[in-house]
Amino acid sequence: MPATVVWRKNKVFHNDVDLFGNVEKGSLEIKRKFVETGGIGTPALAKVPTGKFEPLSATFTFNNISPTIMRHLLSNGGFCNFRMVGECHMTDASVGLVKSDRLTSIIRGYAENLPIPEIGSEDKMDAEVIIHALFIEIKDNSGTLLMVDIPNGLVEPKALG
Repeated sequence: MPATVVWRKNKVFHNDVDLFGNVEKGSLEIKRKFVETGGIGTPALAKVPTGKFEPLSATFTFNNISPTIMRHLLSNGGFCNFRMVGECHMTDASVGLVKSDRLTSIIRGYAENLPIPEIGSEDKMDAEVIIHALFIEIKDNSGTLLMVDIPNGLVEPKALG
């Protein structure tokens, strides 16, 4: 049983350009839609999944916004194509390294807020960019773990959709 999970060699790309050192973290929120159901004789209501999802959103925290980063985020009408890559090392106290795997997350969608640097500020410009995702895919060396493609109505694994 793995006891520790360590992430290494994390990278973030936007339109295949490495944003080396500019993105502090990226996160994705995926919530399934549920409906309450119950019937005669049931002791309580139950929530069951509908096979649909709430709107998908991703947040990227930039630790520095430069004109180059702004140009990338503003290009293509604010449509963003992010790819996050990292290596996951799982260790076990009894046997050492158990498994090392590479994970890739792809997020495509439109930026809600566009970061504008503060003129005259001598500090680095931190910013959070929220992406309303139309497509997400999370995959490892073995293949796709999760994919939600809203425009095409596709979900993997199919049991979720």
